[in-house]
Amino acid sequence: MKSSMKFHIVKSSFIFVYLFGYFIVDEKLKTFAEHYFQIYPYLIFNHLAFIPVGLILGFNRFYEAWNGSGKWKVNGPSIVFIALPSLYLLLVPYVLSLPLLLPFGILTSPSIGVAAQIIFGYTMITSVYKESEGRKS
Repeated sequence: MKSSMKFHIVKSSFIFVYLFGYFIVDEKLKTFAEHYFQIYPYLIFNHLAFIPVGLILGFNRFYEAWNGSGKWKVNGPSIVFIALPSLYLLLVPYVLSLPLLLPFGILTSPSIGVAAQIIFGYTMITSVYKESEGRKS
């Protein structure tokens, strides 16, 4: 019990430090964009910055698999049905020139972008696992 509590405190601390760093870099890139009229570094940073938060949130499942035995497997349906749509939400408005499947307001909403980044990071790290002889999924 104590080790689990300690792990969650460390994970929360990592998230707090990461978010603190995010806000510092965000302000610097915003100032850079305003002074030099180069907005692309700011946009790219903000469309990828919260993916590590999802990775941190799902790290405990990956860590358990790392210490376990068995062959590494990838949960394909999880990547296809969760990670790829999240990536679509992140990349279509600014990077990919694909036809829009959703209203433009949803695709450009800042809160949707943050949620999609966290979901993408979490799905990518939790979709990799080790399959032991007793477990079949």
